[in-house]
Amino acid sequence: MKIIEGITRIEEPICISLGNFDGLHIAHRRLIEQALEVAKEQGLATAVLTFSPHPKEFFLGRGPGQILPHHIKDSILESMGVDYLIILPFDQETATMDPKAFIKEILLDRYQASHIFVGYNYHFGDKQMGNIYLLEDLKDELDYELHVQKEVRTKDMSVSSTAIRDLIKEGEVNLAGALLGYFPMVEGIVVEGNHLGHTLGYPTANLNLSENLLVPKEGVYMGYVRALDSIHKALINVGKKPTVGDDFETNIEAHLLDFSDDLYGKTIQVSFTDRIRDEVKFDSLTALKHQLQDDERFTRDRDHQGMKNIALFPDSLY
Repeated sequence: MKIIEGITRIEEPICISLGNFDGLHIAHRRLIEQALEVAKEQGLATAVLTFSPHPKEFFLGRGPGQILPHHIKDSILESMGVDYLIILPFDQETATMDPKAFIKEILLDRYQASHIFVGYNYHFGDKQMGNIYLLEDLKDELDYELHVQKEVRTKDMSVSSTAIRDLIKEGEVNLAGALLGYFPMVEGIVVEGNHLGHTLGYPTANLNLSENLLVPKEGVYMGYVRALDSIHKALINVGKKPTVGDDFETNIEAHLLDFSDDLYGKTIQVSFTDRIRDEVKFDSLTALKHQLQDDERFTRDRDHQGMKNIALFPDSLY
């Protein structure tokens, strides 16, 4: 897959999919798979066009937390068979561009789009005035085929990045997984902590996130950790360690079951499959240890729900 940053001319006709594709959830992948199918039938290349930074970051100064690390999203797109990933800068010129000019000058003239694939609620251009109705009105005049994906629903919910972010923020990681097609995850480097876990018999890998990744609501979770080319069931805490003190920032630490190797300085991935409980301030470290023992038994005894249609890690989808 070739990654294009900016408005560089593509020299072959393409099927292009438009969107932010944050998380590459099941609706995103369905849209791209349709483009791949049409491209195969007609002997065309495929492209996915997204923007950087996220439009909300441009307008508001801070974008939403990422659902997926960038390199994993790129890897999935490549595994799907996408030929081009176009990362278009979202700046003042892009934000205020006339929607018709965007279609003609960017999508058609520069990127040679002969088929355009969008979701039913896609917007673009100045004041977000570009939408599926404008794309439909212009397709004969500008000579392209339009493919609009209808709303995708699962678990009685409309699948969208916004809905998924809200679920993750509320700790509903299992339901978020149903919309994503994989369990919510974070990635980062293991850094040294205060070693309290070792004292309690529950050594943890403390995670320093590598990107602005979306972190679930504070609490205790069960899930899995990929480390040193293997996957381990884990007990995961997201929080501020209130039993230990009052001056800790929110962090992520994972206790890998039946694992004893040194992970300091290593990059690991943590997937969240179920929320067990709130983070609690205990009266003593002994009480905390007893609760951790209960949490471990719960984690060992319970398989994550919904495994049939949810991948542990996103790069195992293809």
